[in-house]
Amino acid sequence: MQGLFGLTVAINSLILLSLVAAALAAYLLIRAETGHPVAAFVGSLMFAFAPPVFARLAYGHYATVAVWPMPLALWLWRAALRRPTVRTALGAGALLGLQAGISPYQGGYLLLAMGVLGLAPVWTAPSPWAGVRLFGRQGLWAGLAALVVLAPLLGGLWSDYRAGNLPPVPLSHAVSFAPDLLAYGVPSPLHPHLGRLFADLHRQIGTADLVRVVFPGYLALGLGLAGVIAGGRPERWPWVWGLGVLFLVSLGPLLRVGGQTAFSLSDVQFTIPLPFLLLSQVPLLGQGRVTANACFAVSLCLAVLSGFALRRLFDRVGRPLLVGALGGLLALGVVYEGLARPLGLTGLTVPAFYAQLAREPGEFALLEVPLGWRDGRQGYGEVRGEVLYYATVHHKPLVNGYVARAPDWAFAFFRSQAALAFLVDPRRPPAGAAGDRDQVRETLRALGVRYVVVQDHPERAAVEAYLERVVGLRPVYRDGQMTAYRVADGRARPNGE
Repeated sequence: MQGLFGLTVAINSLILLSLVAAALAAYLLIRAETGHPVAAFVGSLMFAFAPPVFARLAYGHYATVAVWPMPLALWLWRAALRRPTVRTALGAGALLGLQAGISPYQGGYLLLAMGVLGLAPVWTAPSPWAGVRLFGRQGLWAGLAALVVLAPLLGGLWSDYRAGNLPPVPLSHAVSFAPDLLAYGVPSPLHPHLGRLFADLHRQIGTADLVRVVFPGYLALGLGLAGVIAGGRPERWPWVWGLGVLFLVSLGPLLRVGGQTAFSLSDVQFTIPLPFLLLSQVPLLGQGRVTANACFAVSLCLAVLSGFALRRLFDRVGRPLLVGALGGLLALGVVYEGLARPLGLTGLTVPAFYAQLAREPGEFALLEVPLGWRDGRQGYGEVRGEVLYYATVHHKPLVNGYVARAPDWAFAFFRSQAALAFLVDPRRPPAGAAGDRDQVRETLRALGVRYVVVQDHPERAAVEAYLERVVGLRPVYRDGQMTAYRVADGRARPNGE
């Protein structure tokens, strides 16, 4: 799609199609569980268009909301346990691998959901041992399929893990990003009507930061709990257990209520630990930083349980026209609860200089100012998202940038480059190596930098004056967005250095 229509059309199409695919996948799952098409339709909207979806989209977390493999995997997994076949188990495992490849967060929560739902045969089989064998056999086939799908990623991942290049995420990060218990009952701040009613509470419980939005909708909560209490069909119980486990995991390591994790009773101070404390000790699987992202799996469990409740309600109503009308009203209510004020769009104009760089032969790097490096744990300097986007046009390596996880030695290396100190923080006067022309130029050449590009920012004039007067570079391109300087004899470092 990118080759045919360009990056903008490709990414926007994939985002929109993933939402529709999530609804279709949830419909298949809920219809298979409940046997009722109208109940499945309403439930599918609860999952695919829940408020957290649009909260993550507003932040550009596109991979996090690409959860369409999740209901498909659980649909096949449930089928693999009801009527055991190798094909359905392999299909469930392949979709698990696909979901983990798209988003490791959601892959981990899907694996947890499959584990909980897979325990159902242990209790319903003629003997517990028969249930354990069924779970083990089908789980083995599913696991093999997931490993095959993930094989291109796992090789590099295992090598980095053994080399110590996958540093653990501090548990304190998971505590600080965990959602508040009250957030499950507070509409998203993006809602054009309901959001403003809870402005003060959003600030108190942290949902002003959209990564902590977990609200599934009042209809999903009400109908989901009705499915727990009076869903009627015994098939709902695995989903009840799945809802309970995933809900507790989503709350993070410590219970947070009203913005507080420390509570007091008389003169005793205490905290309430939660299951994620145990999950955090599992290598790779427990390295999630934003446990609130489990809300998508929670929404799916609520959607299925809502389907059981609606099936029972619609069976009592009986008349198809009334069932259709009631289902339509509920669907409108679900869509209304998921409303988000028009999501911000990014309209970046790529400077002509980057298209020129794409045609320039040779392998060389760019150093962009503001200069910085960041991952999901720490940062040094400032990273701007637009320079990463520009790289999709010029296709040259960047000195600065962002990755999800970087080893500590990478940050230590860049912090040790004293000659770059002024470019990292131009608010301080250049001193030491940063004020030595030869050292700055040698550092740039050692990093393979052929061009230093200064983006428009408050310190742009100071950086330009520094590059021209101290470093002795001359601009080769300038417009309202940026100024580019060429470094003489820039050369790329050999691969691996």
